[in-house]
Amino acid sequence: MSGQGKKRSELPKELLGFFEPVGGIKLDTELSLFSKFTPHFTFDYMMLEQILEHRWYKDLEALRKYLKTAVGYYWDSNVFRFSDIYGHEYSFSIYLGTGKKLDEDTVTIFSATGTHNLGTFLIEPSITKKLLKIAEEYTKGFCACSLCKSKMKIADIAGGYFGGRYCKRCWEEGYKGKESMKTIEARESYD
Repeated sequence: MSGQGKKRSELPKELLGFFEPVGGIKLDTELSLFSKFTPHFTFDYMMLEQILEHRWYKDLEALRKYLKTAVGYYWDSNVFRFSDIYGHEYSFSIYLGTGKKLDEDTVTIFSATGTHNLGTFLIEPSITKKLLKIAEEYTKGFCACSLCKSKMKIADIAGGYFGGRYCKRCWEEGYKGKESMKTIEARESYD
């Protein structure tokens, strides 16, 4: 999905060069190139550690809103990523708890495209090391089942439901008395 983007008339003069024909391609006179990409912030793993350990993540929502306004991005999707020591990127989002307890804030990490949920974790001391270990496992071709949390090869994923990925047992039979994910997904209406 791409956002609506800013119209040509809303852009500063220094950006108008983006509307010049390049290689014979003519751009719509009212649309901008900003409507053709998804903006995001990528923090390296050392900065991610600072953000989580020092609770700077509480300011990220203001940063997301600033980016959305600056480029005219339409969607409210996640715009935060982190990169590991090898440069592999992963998306992350923060959920702020009710504020009654410090340990209610969580971080969820996803594959870079956000299509694979790698897990949700309480933000606590040394959480960054845990996130980097899970990210490294993912780059090596392993992940945890979203329901039973057992480690599996990505090639062995039996099914997916939104960002969750499930082992064969959880997909076909369910887990601990829960319905199978295959049954739940089959009921879903995508209309």
